[in-house]
Amino acid sequence: MQYTGTSATNIVGSGAGVTYNNLSLIPAGTVVHTLGTAASQSITVNGNMTIGTNNAAHAVDVNMATWDPDLILKGNLVMDVGAATFTKSDLGTSEITFSPTGTKTWSEADSTHQDLGIVVIGGGASTPRINLSSDVKVTTLNVNSSHIFGHNGSNTLTIT
Repeated sequence: MQYTGTSATNIVGSGAGVTYNNLSLIPAGTVVHTLGTAASQSITVNGNMTIGTNNAAHAVDVNMATWDPDLILKGNLVMDVGAATFTKSDLGTSEITFSPTGTKTWSEADSTHQDLGIVVIGGGASTPRINLSSDVKVTTLNVNSSHIFGHNGSNTLTIT
């Protein structure tokens, strides 16, 4: 699913019966995409998630704090956010969980590095591994047993 419009959009969560194959938040203008539409939802992306176009004129603000859903990512996370922001959950209980099969990549093009909040590497299969391809920032990172987190060279993980 690609959200490419020029107006604010709520990204429907699984409480509404929605699971995405790939999810791209790549607007044609500056917009806010709110994750979830109600409390106690989760959003599952079975493939890759892309946020932004790395074009300041097409900045996307992703808001996880309004409905505080859990976000489950089974593919790569690419954040080409440009001048945009990512507002993490403010509850302290909502998580972004990487649940890959094999090795997947997490990258962020924004030099200010958006704090994604609580991130977990858990679930998945075939030696689940998340490799960084850039510097990233989180509030907390939990890596479950038999899962692997790779800095992949000189990339930096900042924990706030």
